[in-house]
Formats: sequence, C-alpha cells, structure tokens
Amino acid sequence: MPLLPLATRSNAVAEVYRNFNIVRQIRFLSIILAFIASSLATAVGQRNEFGLFLGMSYYNGELNPGKHIVEVSKPALGVFYDAHINSRYYFRTIASYGQIAANDGLTDVGLNNFRNLQFEARVIDLSGQIHFNFLPYGIDVNSKPYTPYIFVGLALFNVNPSVSSMNTDSATARPTENYSRNLTSVAIPFGAGFKAIFGTFTVGLEWNFRKTFSDDFDGVDNQYKTGNVIDDPVVYPQPQGFQKGLFYTKDWYSFIGLTVSFRPLPKKNACPGMN
Repeated sequence: MPLLPLATRSNAVAEVYRNFNIVRQIRFLSIILAFIASSLATAVGQRNEFGLFLGMSYYNGELNPGKHIVEVSKPALGVFYDAHINSRYYFRTIASYGQIAANDGLTDVGLNNFRNLQFEARVIDLSGQIHFNFLPYGIDVNSKPYTPYIFVGLALFNVNPSVSSMNTDSATARPTENYSRNLTSVAIPFGAGFKAIFGTFTVGLEWNFRKTFSDDFDGVDNQYKTGNVIDDPVVYPQPQGFQKGLFYTKDWYSFIGLTVSFRPLPKKNACPGMN
C-alpha cells in the first residue's frame, strides 16, 4: 500500500490534534457547568444579587504587547449572579460580551512594523468565580457597607479574530492578508475590585484579567507558511518558517468597568420579638 503524501499525513495529524482539543474543551465546559450548578445550589437560602457589568475590554499579545485600556479598549457588557456564602466569600457566575481590536502600529518593535497586521474580534465569555471580601461585607450590624475584594475562577470563551494587513502598499504586506478564524478555549479569570452598598443596590469598580492557554486568540501564526495551507490561504513573500509571532507566549484579554447589582431586602418577620 503506497504511503500518503507528507502534506496529507500532516493534515491528518493536525485533524486528530484538533479533535483531541475539542474533547478537552468539552471536559472543561463540564467542569464549568458543574461549578455553576454548585453556585446556584449554594445560593438556596443565602443572600443573592443580580447585576450588570458595563465597561471596556482589551487584549494583550503579539499585536499589543504592553498597552492597557488607553488606545486599545472597546465596549463590553455582562450579566452576573452572586451567591453569598457569608460576609467574606461568595460565588459569581457571569456571562460577558466584549469587542477586541489591536494592530502592529501600537508599538515600535521591529517585528510588529515588519508584520504590519491588524485584527478585530468579538469575545463571548462564561465564567465561574470565587470572590473574597477583605472586610466583612453586608447590611448586618457587624458588617461594613463597602469593601475591596479579589477573585479567581475558570472561564470558557469563544473569539472570532478577523486578521488583515494594515497597509496594502507595504512590501511586507503583499499579498494582502485577509482571513478569519474561530477559537473556543478556556482561561483563568482573576482580578480585584471595590464595591459599596447604596440601599438595595451595590455599585463597584472591577478590573479582571483572563489568562488563556492559547496563542491563537488574535489569529496570528508564529511562523510564515508557504502555499495554500489549511485556514491560511496566503502565499507569503517571506520564506517558510520565518518568524511571524512570538514563540512560547500566550494571549490575554481583560475587562474593566462598573458593576451594578440589586439585592432584594429580606422580608420582615411578623413577630416583633424575632426582628
């Protein structure tokens, strides 16, 4: 039986690897759903809050190595549910939507100027988190109506980067690159914030980061490839294997903004002696 061509075998291996990644992602999704179910179960009989997140989202990676917020942020929003365990700890489940954009013009690094790419995307994020209040927080006599807090958790996200050349007149951009990709993977969310109670509402300011385990969030490959390869039908003028991205680095994305949540007041006991 004749051997398959090397390119065919390589594509077959790549397909097996992609299927393996899908299985791992489904497994992680199952963990997240179990975490959410645990959060909701814990909420029974506990204080809870429903809220909105309004703010900005941005990314750090090859096309934006170091800038935060200024010049790189796009609108973001989310809805969340907080299940309080006690005055110090609570679970949060949050679904977020954000827009992401960056380009090689954000830095003067030589590789970025040579590559001359830009991308934009929308990211959908589902996260389960455990929060810790530095102060005993709540409306009880021994609690504070404000507190700084930190959190960590697990997130599942989907992003659809659209990559294109910034300048079609540039010699390094011929032929013009213009392609789209789609990625579903997991991330570790963590961050900090400050919140305060105003009647039945809680208003806060929060900055949270997402550490991904992928270098494909922005759709930029680590090396140039020659020929019409899968998912990347561009014949590059650069030699095959020439560096295009950063090796051994993973992409990040972040959210920063305001949180506003509503906590229903507890029902008053009909017996004065029990109030």
